[in-house]
Amino acid sequence: MWILSEKCRLLYNFALAERKDAYKNNIKISYSKQQNDFPQIKEQYPEYKWVYSKVLQSILKKLDANYKSLFSLRKNGEENAKPPKFRGKDYFFTMTYNQSGFEITDSKGNTITYNSIDTTNYLYGKSEPE
Repeated sequence: MWILSEKCRLLYNFALAERKDAYKNNIKISYSKQQNDFPQIKEQYPEYKWVYSKVLQSILKKLDANYKSLFSLRKNGEENAKPPKFRGKDYFFTMTYNQSGFEITDSKGNTITYNSIDTTNYLYGKSEPE
């Protein structure tokens, strides 16, 4: 899970850096623009294919929501509102799986499967739910 979280953290930081650079140049970067860049990112960095697209999209939505909150606070006179910060290497990203039916397999072949019926964990060789 830490490896997946690390990919999410790096994506957040890359997206944040892109937004900060664009903001300095008076260019607006939207969630849609960044989300549409996923195919190129996955082509350039194949390890991002390990993370479900919906999870990556939720990371960008979180960043977008952080910026919307910042601009709303500043619009309402909150001068101390600070922009989103980069996430450090010890930050664990909560990964949102908002789609029913998915499976995670680690490097040893252990699998966790969730389905839309009961979200039962089938952990480490257990074939039946407890």
